[in-house]
Amino acid sequence: MSFSKRGFILSLSSLVDLALVIIVSISFIHAAGFFSNEEQIKNYYVARDVSQAINALQASNNNIQYAYPPSFSGRDVVIQGNVVRVQLNASETQKEFSSAEAHFIRADKYIFPAQIVLDASDFSMNKIGNKIIFKNGKLTAEEEEKLLNEYSINTKKKNDMKIKLVGIGETLDQQKIIKGLTTEINILLKENNFVLDESNPNLILEITFKDQEFNTVSYSTEDKILTKGLAENINKILRTQLTFLSRTYENSETESTTIPKITIALSTRKTNMDQLEENEQQYKQTQHYFAKRVVLAFSNYFQE
Repeated sequence: MSFSKRGFILSLSSLVDLALVIIVSISFIHAAGFFSNEEQIKNYYVARDVSQAINALQASNNNIQYAYPPSFSGRDVVIQGNVVRVQLNASETQKEFSSAEAHFIRADKYIFPAQIVLDASDFSMNKIGNKIIFKNGKLTAEEEEKLLNEYSINTKKKNDMKIKLVGIGETLDQQKIIKGLTTEINILLKENNFVLDESNPNLILEITFKDQEFNTVSYSTEDKILTKGLAENINKILRTQLTFLSRTYENSETESTTIPKITIALSTRKTNMDQLEENEQQYKQTQHYFAKRVVLAFSNYFQE
């Protein structure tokens, strides 16, 4: 540093040192403002830990139940959007004074609650299928079973499945339609690398006729994780106008069976039997389209 009549002149190195001092001072002031007290520091670490745990849940392909260690009492964990906020369970002023936040990555495929407030001393984080569940305490056995039935994702692959096709028709016209549909579906399932096994199946696909208001796709309660999701997928894809079949399909649950079963029941009231005689070529095209949609539902549901 040197002096002149007009004052002193700082050297370049002194200016750099001064700038660094200012930057560090501002950083400390900012940190002091962000963590204004010891409670806020604790809350930040809890918020960050919970957000990282949520990221880990979403990254796993398995169903997970994680009970958070009861480390802190007198605090609320608020989860909303993709933000975890931790604050003292006290007056509004104390909540605001102690509040700290951390963010997590929220994948679109998962269902989150709109907002939930948890007791930091005793809560659990659970991933069941595509649903993330936060709960004070742990899930009960009944809650777990219900969630598994409702949200679990099918993980079976095509080569895990041994499918048996069953067709039931009472009249000659019904039998002709059923035979055509099952033949087409059989061919298309094989083309899509599914295994058909008449003697030792682990899934039955039944196509039949019933005297009912609508066409229906029903599933057995045996292995509901498999059958309910598949029935919903078939139902969704079949909701298209077919030439001799009405477009309305409804889901229903049937009695438990020894082997998991999906039943596609065509309504005798809605099916145009006369078309068999009037325009057999058009019927065959519709039959192929129907079979193709059913196999598409299978292909979308099972992994390669």
